Amino acid sequence: MHWFSLILGVLIGWIIEWVIDLVYWRRRYYQCTESSTTLRTQLTQARARIAELEDQVAVLRSAAELQSSVKAGEEANRAIPMAARNASAAIKVVQPDDLELIEGIGPAIARLLNYHGIHTFANLAETTPDGLRTILASGGPRFRIADPTTWPEQGRLAALGNLEVLKKYQENLRGGRAA
Repeated sequence: MHWFSLILGVLIGWIIEWVIDLVYWRRRYYQCTESSTTLRTQLTQARARIAELEDQVAVLRSAAELQSSVKAGEEANRAIPMAARNASAAIKVVQPDDLELIEGIGPAIARLLNYHGIHTFANLAETTPDGLRTILASGGPRFRIADPTTWPEQGRLAALGNLEVLKKYQENLRGGRAA
């Protein structure tokens, strides 16, 4: 009978401990797990909000810097003498000419000439054929085929507005070369 009461006591103890574990400890464990998940979600949201606020602070700082530089520019503009302002207003803006009207100059060569400061027919007329060859050589091997010998004369005619004479002159040219 001792055996029976000992086994019965152990079984009853296990059952009571299992019920306590189920009712008290496991419920607390699941509550803590849910709270932990909720806190992690809130922490992630808070970090995202902090990042947004830091971005807004950066934008506000750059706006403040821009505003202070604008104020500094306005103060510097007030310091410019009136004569200097009038002189800068008198500077004439030069419209570039279409250099492709010159026989032998295509879009790529026109861009190369513009890069080297030749924007008008007058600029072209003032440049020597050797100077033009140097510019063409700086563009690479694909520009070697071009012959700029007649370009200054064509540029002079175009700069003077003699387009009829230029057209007649170009009729005797092939790719910018005398035929």
